[in-house]
Amino acid sequence: MNKILPAIFLFSFISFGLHSQVALTLGLNAGGAVPSESVEGSSASLLPGAYLGFTKEIKLGEKIYLAPEISFEFKHFGYSSIQKKDTVVVSQVAGIMANIPTYYTANVTGKSRFATLNADIPFGISIGKKAAVLFGVYGNYKLYKSDQINVHVQIGEGGLIPDVDSSNNNAEKVNNLEGGLMLGGKYNINENLSLNFNVYRALSRHYVYGTIPNNNGQDIPFYFTMFRIGVKWLIKN
Repeated sequence: MNKILPAIFLFSFISFGLHSQVALTLGLNAGGAVPSESVEGSSASLLPGAYLGFTKEIKLGEKIYLAPEISFEFKHFGYSSIQKKDTVVVSQVAGIMANIPTYYTANVTGKSRFATLNADIPFGISIGKKAAVLFGVYGNYKLYKSDQINVHVQIGEGGLIPDVDSSNNNAEKVNNLEGGLMLGGKYNINENLSLNFNVYRALSRHYVYGTIPNNNGQDIPFYFTMFRIGVKWLIKN
């Protein structure tokens, strides 16, 4: 995937030198990193982001065209999980230090934020005069990334030993490059304005290997999944 992504960016930039219509694209997005298996006690919250870019339509046939797009995008999402596990703590009982079986509860909350430079290469198939179906590949590079995690740990019902609070930014464990597939559609409102809807699914890992294990200690891959809705406005003939 790391070898394919530079080719996606290069092709997108070169295609903007070809003589064809240029359009401004802008809109909203929502999505997040989705695990390849269910994680008990975990949940996520989708938060709206935004994008701004430029695209072209390069005719390949009567109804088929290529629509490369270069865009800048901000996206973020929140997540939380509750983990309970058995443990043993050392405490003083009747003046004697003893190992006391108990359990701990870890409440994890996090928020991820990213600013990315994107390159999309979708093919379009026109359906009548008003609509089109889009499908292709995409890649992006994270210009900015943050993955802030806050953890609150309580032993038993609390009071046996003080609760522990910690926070950390996991940004270095988020991969800079991302690539995958896209599928969407377009509806022409008039000659210069259209409404676009796209879904994106990464084929590359969001986190580096070994970042988040399951209960058996095995790595859980996460793949970024997102949808976009926006408009395209023709600015050059």
